[in-house]
Amino acid sequence: MRRFIGRRAEMAEAVRLLQASRLVTITGPGGVGKSALARQLSRELAPGYAGGVWPVDLSGVADRAPGPLTASRLDTLLTRVLDALPPGKPTPSSGTPPSCEAVPYGEAVPYGEAVPCCEAVPCCEALPYGEGLAGLPWRLASTAGTRARLAARLPPGPALVVLDGCDQIVEKTAELADAVLRAAPEMRVLVTGRSVLGLPGEHIVAVEPLPAEAAVALLRDRAEGHADHLPTADLFAICAKVDHMPLAVELAALRLREMSAAELLRRLDDPYAVLVRVSQPARPAEPHHASLRASVGWSHELCGPLERLLWARLSVFESDFSLESAEGICAGGPLSAVDVMDVLTGLVDKSVVLRIEHPAGVRFRLLDTVREFGTDWLLRLGESGALKVRHRDYHRELAHRTEVAWEGRQLAHYTRLRVEYENIRQALEFSFSDPAEHRAGLDLAGSLWPLWVCCGSLADARRYLERALRLPVDFSPERLKTLWVCGWVVTLQGDLDTAGRLLASCRAAAANAPYTVHLAARVAFLRGDLVRALTLAKAACSAHSAVGDMFPGLQPARVLTAVVLLSAGRVDEAANLLAEADRFSRGRDEQWLLGRIEYNMALVARKRGLNALALDHAEGAVRVGTLFGDEVLLPAANRLVASLEEAGSRPRLGHTPAGVEPAPARGGVDRQVAQG
Repeated sequence: MRRFIGRRAEMAEAVRLLQASRLVTITGPGGVGKSALARQLSRELAPGYAGGVWPVDLSGVADRAPGPLTASRLDTLLTRVLDALPPGKPTPSSGTPPSCEAVPYGEAVPYGEAVPCCEAVPCCEALPYGEGLAGLPWRLASTAGTRARLAARLPPGPALVVLDGCDQIVEKTAELADAVLRAAPEMRVLVTGRSVLGLPGEHIVAVEPLPAEAAVALLRDRAEGHADHLPTADLFAICAKVDHMPLAVELAALRLREMSAAELLRRLDDPYAVLVRVSQPARPAEPHHASLRASVGWSHELCGPLERLLWARLSVFESDFSLESAEGICAGGPLSAVDVMDVLTGLVDKSVVLRIEHPAGVRFRLLDTVREFGTDWLLRLGESGALKVRHRDYHRELAHRTEVAWEGRQLAHYTRLRVEYENIRQALEFSFSDPAEHRAGLDLAGSLWPLWVCCGSLADARRYLERALRLPVDFSPERLKTLWVCGWVVTLQGDLDTAGRLLASCRAAAANAPYTVHLAARVAFLRGDLVRALTLAKAACSAHSAVGDMFPGLQPARVLTAVVLLSAGRVDEAANLLAEADRFSRGRDEQWLLGRIEYNMALVARKRGLNALALDHAEGAVRVGTLFGDEVLLPAANRLVASLEEAGSRPRLGHTPAGVEPAPARGGVDRQVAQG
């Protein structure tokens, strides 16, 4: 018997729910291990059910019989399935009906291969694959005669009926489960399928891909010694390539018998080509476990036309996404924006799309293997290129809206940008890879300055901005903007040489533009030329004010002017300018720059010998830096707090200054963080 690996949390949850309720459904994507979990539950729970554990395999119910499906045939089928459950209880040792003793439920059966129900009553011979069931006149659970027959057939005493693999007959399984529960008050029903039944009182155990460690353990076990000599890192990489899905892991384990880990990893770039069961064919009743493509294709067969269309379009997302994004990008043609929510809900109910609880709100994602299946269909629909452009344009518009509205509700904007970061990176990569999209990519890169400068992403910022500037695009306003944004980033990093080259490019294009003057002031300040820096900073303030550009223009230029004044020893002038900037920021609900203002006000207070007040301001800077994950402000503010505490200011409860670098000497300024 194959070893059951992992799933202890899901097992405990299922046991708890079966103790508290009479109907539990194990649901999840195809190949995630729902049937294996049900088999293990049956083994462990059998001693506790005097009436036994009764498996009914429905997984092949739509595979074999030719000809159209009729309601009477389905009624006959399910009645025969119930007829397989003889009156009385099975022997406690077997936990299965006497007629099924040759194949005990859950024993000696390889993962992914279903245990058939009683051989004398084959329940898997009626429905052609993919035939729809909606609209048929279901009658089984509605007649008193059928309920009476159920009551006569079901075993006495507490018992558990396991309805395994109901994907093709969800509605009929719901009626069957309802009939069983009504006919036998002591009966409990455990269902497995990719969809929930939707019955009152139904409790759900949602099964997700295995944790990485459990997936590797499964890979080692199923490889039967062929993985013992392989580096653990390779095994983790293989499991990650297949989303840690048990069926895919087992199929990969079979391939390790015939190829190296490196070769398998390379071939897993096309998982549908390599993850096919060859040496151990799937049971005829379960062709959907014969390969990864068959498993995912089975899910595709269960979807309606609009669900298949949305699945294909959602494949444009390489990471998780929001409902709003799905509506904005995937609507069109027969799928209206109004319909997207309901169709997406259907895909979630069928375990095609995973729902994620995120601090920023509900998110959704496709497993990589499911996304690749959708990508193939999107190509067949001829929509792949258009969807990539729509995805990029959606996030480009998000960047435009954010930079315009950045002054207010900055934390909300920050959260949205961080949550969408992977989608933004995807949009940039697409734009950089297609010459026809280079100018749009340049615009996107420059418009993301709130993300690059304010949201703790300087290293990524520089990488993407420099790549954007290397694109062969004629000079344009988008290029000038990207130049000064990149200049802002490198000055925050303290890279004077690169900042000087970027400034020269800005001057060559637009010497008197407000942001060119502003960047020149930053560079002069970092070079220690305070006289020139002050002249340029004041000129930048005037230029930004003349065009009404408060942020990222006038307000940061004011703070820069105050910092230069402070460095020049003109403390009172700096304090007045910082106080003006502080009032403005607080009045506009501006928070990111407020952290810089607090930091510099702490320096002012320390110069005046007001260490307690300085500590208050420094702690304010720490709070803001923490909110935004500011990789420049936060460490500098923490160093300043530690320095002030060591100087005898009141201690800050809960603060541990150990290990922080020294703050600037008394009277000094940390120029990278102070400039704003």
